[in-house]
Amino acid sequence: MIPPLGVSQISVEVCKIQKALYGLNQAPRAWFQKFSTLIVSPYFVARHHEPALFVKKINEKRIFLSLYVYWC
Repeated sequence: MIPPLGVSQISVEVCKIQKALYGLNQAPRAWFQKFSTLIVSPYFVARHHEPALFVKKINEKRIFLSLYVYWC
């Protein structure tokens, strides 16, 4: 891990992460929420019947984007 700018670090030190997203049960939901808020407004429209399906219409063509967040 590379420390943020302004933080000095000796090569043998370890950085502790204050808030981690990985390993939490809410991680897939958080990733989906972040992705959907970024893509919906400027590019795609979310479908009402399927929240993981995004559609963009360009002239007579359509682009379908289906997002699946896998949690193991």
